[in-house]
Order: sequence, then C-alpha cells, then structure tokens
Amino acid sequence: MTNNTLILDSLKSQKSLNIFGPMELSSSMTIEDSLPSFFIDGGVNHKHHFNLKGVSVGDGDSSHQHNMDIKLDPRKDSSDLDYFLALLPRDIQKINVYGFFGGELDQQLISLGSLIRFLEKNNESCEIYVYNKFSLKIIATNKKTISFNFTGEFSLLNFKKNKFKILGSVDYPIEKQKNFEIFDSELLHNIAKGEFEIHSEKPFMIYR
Repeated sequence: MTNNTLILDSLKSQKSLNIFGPMELSSSMTIEDSLPSFFIDGGVNHKHHFNLKGVSVGDGDSSHQHNMDIKLDPRKDSSDLDYFLALLPRDIQKINVYGFFGGELDQQLISLGSLIRFLEKNNESCEIYVYNKFSLKIIATNKKTISFNFTGEFSLLNFKKNKFKILGSVDYPIEKQKNFEIFDSELLHNIAKGEFEIHSEKPFMIYR
C-alpha cells in the first residue's frame, strides 16, 4: 500500500481531520475523536494519551521511527508536516491542529507557513483550527468571507500582501477593502464585541 493510499483509506472520504504534533497538550483538551486522526512524528505520543486511532507519519527526530506507520527519510528537503499535507486530497474543509504550538519559534512559524500553503492549494473553502496546550489560538482560512461571534482581542496575520475588509462589532472596522503588507502592524490588536465578518482575497490567520 502506498503512503497516499494509506492516508486516503484512513480519511474514509471524510473532509475533516485532526493532526497532532509533538508539543505538550493538556489532559483536559477536548478532541473531536470522531474525526480521522494523523500523528506527525512525536505527535504519536498523543495517540495513546487520548486513546485515539490513526496513522503516524515521521522521520523519528521527535519520536522513534519504528513507531511510524509512514517512515520518512531524516535527510528529506521538507518537514514531516509538509510531507503529510502534500498527501491530503484538495477538498478538505476542516482541520484541527494540536501540538504544534509552544516549541521553538522558527518551527512554529514554518508550521504556520505550511498550513497557509496548504490553504492556497486546497480547492474547497477550508478552516484550520490551531490549538496551543490548553485552547484554540489561531483560525486559518482560505474563505473569502468568514463570520465570527466573540468578545475579546484579535489580530490578523497575512503571509502575503492582501486586501482586507472588517465589518461589524469591532473597535477598528475597515469598511472599504484596503491593501495591507505582510504581517502589517495595522492589523494588530483589534477588539471584537460580538458579531463581525472578515473579507479577504487570500488565505490568512486570525490570532486570539
């Protein structure tokens, strides 16, 4: 069985999935255990902790390679996460990402970049929910319009030059679509006060 076939068989035609990385997670974390789960290298430790089933992928640098269902060459030119994302079909609609938050800053940034590149290639509207040790921190999406309803501070992260419009109950709305630079500081620390929506031309992340 090829690696691609193993991933597709595990998905069972579902368009939503969980991905686990090696960083620590709280034992009280709520996992959508009805979804297919995939464990990236050291993320396999969460497989046993949360009593989950699924496929493990990695080169063994944060685990032991003999624990991997898909064993990767440590000398490859991409991360384990990049390799896995490249095997997914292009009609995924939702991904929960656990265990990629809280490590070295360079690894976190590269992982976030991998998720954005996946969104750029995905044919369906997709939302990616990125959790830290305790709770949801980032939502990444390629949707042109997405609605939210919460109270609190948020920032928008754009990995490429992009146009945004923000309408609704926020302290700093952007009523006419406007150009923004990469990681533009104007998009830092807005405050939500209920329902609002974000219009974007390219994939982006909202950090809470």
